Amino acid sequence: MIRRTQLSWRRLLTKCGPLFLARNSQLNIRIHRVKSLAVAVRDYVLRSISQETGGLNVEAAKQFVDRLPDVLKRCDENIYGLPFAAEAYAFVHLVDRYRRFWDVLEALLRVGALPVRETALDVLDVGTGPAPALYAVNDFFEEMRTFATGTADCQRLHTVPPRLRSIEDSKAMIHLVHNLSEFTGRPGPFRPDRTKFEGFDPPAARVAKRERLIEELIDVWDYSEPEARFQVQIDQADWQGIDRYHFCIFSNFLTRVDDVLQRESELTHVFRALKPGGLVVVVGGSGSDYPRIYESIEGIAKKSNARRLGGVPNTIRCDYHNVEAEQIKQLYCSIFNAVEQLTPLDDVKKTLPRNRDLWDPSTPLRGPREFSIRAYRGPNRPPGTRFTRQVTC
Repeated sequence: MIRRTQLSWRRLLTKCGPLFLARNSQLNIRIHRVKSLAVAVRDYVLRSISQETGGLNVEAAKQFVDRLPDVLKRCDENIYGLPFAAEAYAFVHLVDRYRRFWDVLEALLRVGALPVRETALDVLDVGTGPAPALYAVNDFFEEMRTFATGTADCQRLHTVPPRLRSIEDSKAMIHLVHNLSEFTGRPGPFRPDRTKFEGFDPPAARVAKRERLIEELIDVWDYSEPEARFQVQIDQADWQGIDRYHFCIFSNFLTRVDDVLQRESELTHVFRALKPGGLVVVVGGSGSDYPRIYESIEGIAKKSNARRLGGVPNTIRCDYHNVEAEQIKQLYCSIFNAVEQLTPLDDVKKTLPRNRDLWDPSTPLRGPREFSIRAYRGPNRPPGTRFTRQVTC
């Protein structure tokens, strides 16, 4: 049975969602957002390969160029400790994947499934990388608040900003996202909540927090152990909410079948960490191993009593012939024009013949024809009951 509040939000989104999307289209909101991020990435990368005097550094420019084949051909490997690997990855992928996640959020909005709450939305992005999904979530909801302020009967969509949580193990990516968030004046993310997805176990974290509270009541407040356990069980607010989310995101993180199989326990915990009616969204490719990956995720979701959302398309086409694509192409050209003044690009051009659009101004932007989405809604259980059986007094 769907909770009444969930139905209320769905009705509101069904009513106001088309107005919001129409307003964004008329004002070119999304184009402005993509352009702003592209300019920020350009300026940040150029600053990163500059000397303290402000001039570009020849050795840094060479290292940046050397990383481009790595982030295009070895992006699933542990390469991000190499100099300028994080900057090169963000340069190539951040803006394009940012706009793809806008597509995801728009698709969820069209079917009334976008997670919206009166209180802050808890969002978890697993394998954040340069944070395209979290940046898109933040900007999308910021635009929704602006829309709600000036639109009759849609003011309820003026919700508080989402809490952006993340799991990322690359120190270089963490450093890049922190600096880029500061550089662009964003509210974050500035640091991950965890550096490892391996061992992700919210029930164990809640039990550990509960035990710490019991020890504090005994040691500091002189409770007897039975009294402390009884008090903590009554007041669950300090520990039952740990690692629970409205919206969990896997964006280009689950890329190999073995990864899904090896992380089945952690993935199961993600589904079970959902607050009532919360969503898990998986975004990735559409060929190669991806059908098997999605099949494995489907099985994990079913075991966790999460259901696949209807109405959300399996795939979304990528458009490389619009204004947003032109902004990404300008980003590529501006960086290469600056770098080519310092170091020859002959080697990288020979190494990346299939990526001419990256370095050749006369070659239009191109990329995958489409990407895939899988969206799952968690069960509608009352807060505080999901893990109670695992906690004993």
